[in-house]
Amino acid sequence: MVVQIVDSGSAKTFDCHLTAFQKITGAESGIFPVTYEPADCDTGSQGAVATVLDGKNAWYTKVIFSSLPDAVVGASMLVEGNTYTMSRVSGATWQANTNGESGSVSFSVSLEDQSTVDFASCFSSWPVATGEYCNADVGAPMPTPLPMPVPAPMPVPSSSPSQCAATGEDCRDTWHQSS
Repeated sequence: MVVQIVDSGSAKTFDCHLTAFQKITGAESGIFPVTYEPADCDTGSQGAVATVLDGKNAWYTKVIFSSLPDAVVGASMLVEGNTYTMSRVSGATWQANTNGESGSVSFSVSLEDQSTVDFASCFSSWPVATGEYCNADVGAPMPTPLPMPVPAPMPVPSSSPSQCAATGEDCRDTWHQSS
């Protein structure tokens, strides 16, 4: 499976979106050893996205930049011609204190490969609601995405099978209870 890994700030672990975690592990929670290797990111036709995580506040905001070919190492926010340097909160989340400014907003991000991505004319008025986002290629606000569906819980066996799954087999349909 190809997933975008966004560092949680921990030196030893990383977190995974529940849907991807379930596909990789077959479980809903827990800590699992994984192996991985870097792969080129398929950013799709949508291009880079800036999503407001803490909105409706002209003084402070948090933003996450996604669908980028490399890690973000710096970001700035331009509100009505005034530039605010953004700082990393943790992982891929960036924050800015904007002194109560309102008006049009653009973002610029610097990537680890030393390239820059500009979100020109991202929002025509600021502040915007949490969840609003824009595309770097289009530059115009896009509709707020629908919430991710919550997967149905895995069924619990109604009776206790007498054996565990064999090594390498799916153990979700069998379970062993110690006495």
